[in-house]
Amino acid sequence: MKDRSTGGFRVHQNGETDMRGCYCAIAVASMLKMITPELEEGVVGYIHRCQTWEGGIAGEPGLEAHGGYAFCGLAAATMLGKAEEALNLERMARWVCQRQLAFEGGFNGRANKLVDSCYSYWQYGSLSILRSLLHIPQEEKAWCAPEPLQMYLLLACQERERGGFRDKPGKNCDYYHTCYALSGMAASQWHRGSPPTTLGENTLLIESDVLYNISKEARRRLEKYFADVPNITHDECFGSILMAQVSDLLHTAVCCNCTAISDRSSGTGFYTAPCGHAYCESCLHRVFCLSSRITCRASVGGTGICGRLIERGQMKFSSSVDLVTERVTQTRRKVYEVMNKSKFDCSGTPEYDQFLAEREDMVQRLLDDSDASKQRLAQQELERYEISHGEQIAQTRNIKRDDMRRNLQRIVDVEGTFYERVNAPFSERDKEGYKHPLEVEFAELFNDNSSSTTAGSSQKTTQVVNQRRARTIRAPIEDRSKRPRVDMAALIRASGAEGVWERRAEDEIRDAFKRPNSVAAS
Repeated sequence: MKDRSTGGFRVHQNGETDMRGCYCAIAVASMLKMITPELEEGVVGYIHRCQTWEGGIAGEPGLEAHGGYAFCGLAAATMLGKAEEALNLERMARWVCQRQLAFEGGFNGRANKLVDSCYSYWQYGSLSILRSLLHIPQEEKAWCAPEPLQMYLLLACQERERGGFRDKPGKNCDYYHTCYALSGMAASQWHRGSPPTTLGENTLLIESDVLYNISKEARRRLEKYFADVPNITHDECFGSILMAQVSDLLHTAVCCNCTAISDRSSGTGFYTAPCGHAYCESCLHRVFCLSSRITCRASVGGTGICGRLIERGQMKFSSSVDLVTERVTQTRRKVYEVMNKSKFDCSGTPEYDQFLAEREDMVQRLLDDSDASKQRLAQQELERYEISHGEQIAQTRNIKRDDMRRNLQRIVDVEGTFYERVNAPFSERDKEGYKHPLEVEFAELFNDNSSSTTAGSSQKTTQVVNQRRARTIRAPIEDRSKRPRVDMAALIRASGAEGVWERRAEDEIRDAFKRPNSVAAS
């Protein structure tokens, strides 16, 4: 994802380069202790070029400063330990402070824009980082007002019935704004350290690490886990034998008949059989010249042949990259079907993490063509695992199948066959027998009368489901559920400001265009 021409990082393969990519790459690398000089090269200069004359940071050089990009750039530079070199911190602090609106109490993301609850984290998170970089004492007064921000979030942005948070009054709540509204409220409560600044004891949130937006406890566990891990060098990241093998696979593919090599840069492709083996175009015409059906004679494991019957019409044209992707996908699907434990099947997180590592190791060994004996050994281990864990595998498959059937049925019940009737000829719209597309695509699943609620061995599956659900409820969660809910109405009545803040926040958008001196009217 590294864009060496600019020094930044792309958001995805062949995608745009902006500040989001820089933050994601540097955050992951810093947590895993993988920051190398090659990875860091050009990043500081890219962040420096993105700072605007206002003091904020844009997504790309030359664009307008934006609250989200400003946090990403500041946090990335801080993780690299070069924030002072990359940015004018005093100018940026002034720009961030100007983003809090005096009337609503919340933050906007850019100049002359409306308030938005998600910017409470992007902007207050930046303020917390800036206070640390500029060595501001904790006893010094806050640069922004945390109490009006918290009142705006709790009174104007939290939906009363569902409890989630929204962008602003009049909008629907969603997970994105719920996450960052709570994150911003936590940042505003702990920006000066202890004691926190809150509206009341019942509104207190746990202290978070604003660089990664995780709790302080999670940050301590992260550092403890990687404390004994040495810093990874560039050669260890990008020069390993495994990475070289993957690179070779992505650039070339081999015909199973004549061992001809197709290079990705040449644009040539292969024809893939249902068994997964590839044939170049010349071999395809030669083997099918006398018959439309042949036996695949591709070598398997270095000791035998595939032997599967294939027809000409079953051959599918694929590029070399498609072949590699398909092979990796099929291998992972095969391993995941057998090694299908969930977290509920393990005694705890360490055991589940160990299982995930073993499963990934199995996938890599099956994909490694450098040693046929090790590949056969991995295949034998997978077969033994399937035999020894047969009961658990069957139970997990039944549970996933039942969950999928219920989810599909829920969609069908809600949507019905309205679109099928509308798209049908007018004279046939009242006919019976229309089916939802999901009922056609997953006919076998809908027609399967077996269920985890039937007698026999399926009853054991139901018991396993109930046990798993029971194990998800832990003591800390039960304790938190017993805590009293925040009675915001009583809190407002006690303050003597019942309904004032909420009415002001809800009327803010409607009245903005009526005020002749307002920014919106201009």
